[in-house]
Amino acid sequence: MTGVQTCALPICPHLWISLVAGYTSQMADQLVLRIPDSPSQVILASYRQETVQRKVGDMFDLQVNPRWTLNDYIAISGQYYYRHKSADAYTGVFTATDLAGNAISLNAAMLGAYSEASEHRLGIGATYSTVATVAKHKSGLPFDISFFHYETTLGSLGRVPKISVDQVTMRVYQRVFGR
Repeated sequence: MTGVQTCALPICPHLWISLVAGYTSQMADQLVLRIPDSPSQVILASYRQETVQRKVGDMFDLQVNPRWTLNDYIAISGQYYYRHKSADAYTGVFTATDLAGNAISLNAAMLGAYSEASEHRLGIGATYSTVATVAKHKSGLPFDISFFHYETTLGSLGRVPKISVDQVTMRVYQRVFGR
């Protein structure tokens, strides 16, 4: 289940800030996985395979997006993005026989190690738009084209990849019905 709330606040005639908050509640499931003794174990023998119960951690995210319109054509925008994912919970304790014939205990809780994480991203972008001039009948085709760069600036708790993205988007506004 996901919930998202968005709010745009005019600070002054040329500066806007939008706030977006979301929460994702994950559902439990069952998986067949190989259970390690420690998070550093990568290659696991087949005798470690069991059906475990899993509850993926819930997520909360928050975006703050300021936008400053310089004139009818150009806007500068920024972004701060925060995401927190709770730890995954795996349950199940099993007894298995290793390759030497010894009985060992496997605890599925080890699968959730390092699964909690927080991430902070910062971004900046620019937009060229003809939408305002079309509304004033100074231009014919309403479109905008944007360039945006954002990257992960801080990650904590679990494994958080360093993400760096350059994004170009173009939107053309055309009525489907009516004039």
